[in-house]
Amino acid sequence: MAGAITRRGLAAILEASHSQSGQGEDDLLELATALAAEAGAESVAFFELDLVGSQARWYVGTDSADLAASGSEVDEDFWPLFWCGVCSYTEPGTPFAWPQSRYAVASPTRLHGSRRRYAATADFEYDRQREMGDYVVVPLSSPSGNTRRVLLNRSPGDLPFSEWDHMALRLLQPHLDVAAQRARTCTSGARLLSRRELQVMTHVRAGHDNRTIAGLLHVQPSTVRKHLENTYVRLGVHSRTAALAVVFGPVAGSGNELWAGSSL
Repeated sequence: MAGAITRRGLAAILEASHSQSGQGEDDLLELATALAAEAGAESVAFFELDLVGSQARWYVGTDSADLAASGSEVDEDFWPLFWCGVCSYTEPGTPFAWPQSRYAVASPTRLHGSRRRYAATADFEYDRQREMGDYVVVPLSSPSGNTRRVLLNRSPGDLPFSEWDHMALRLLQPHLDVAAQRARTCTSGARLLSRRELQVMTHVRAGHDNRTIAGLLHVQPSTVRKHLENTYVRLGVHSRTAALAVVFGPVAGSGNELWAGSSL
């Protein structure tokens, strides 16, 4: 039986969200796997839906057979339910949306008000047919016309996600968001760097100076400067801005400002 996310599990997920090897979506799959293990979830998926084209844009998850597999058409029953059911709670003007809902961690039971009410809906029947248990949606910052999410699903019969689970996932939300954007924009330049150099660049991307980065990595500022010098040589650039562009690519309108000031 799956239980609540422990404090140790929360720390492990946070560490996984900041750990990367420069392998893009492979790193995101490792994070999804860590989330599944620590949250007691049968499956975890990061994905983006194209709301205009009514299809899945990309998918990275522990269940490769998921209906939202990357590039696939979502099954014909999904979209009518999406627009009239709880799935649409992040989209303004839909039945279950509310001000600030695009930031909210939610589950069908909570949105319907009770398990009994949820069990009487077409949403529940759709989920039951696909052997979904209790699940939680964590919205991520999304480009216009699309919605990005993390979905954590527990097996039917497992304990539902607790109040603490929801709170823990809300605390993790900005870190999951950055990890998803980093994985989606990571370029081949990242593969030229060592793991430590890539860690330094991740902190540079977050806007930290050398002294702050040194404190986060438990090294001297001179060590951080040396890592940056090596990074510039490997990438053939001469500035932080140029290095960031090579490693992570341009991220216009990424939506990171949604999570400004959020931290554990």
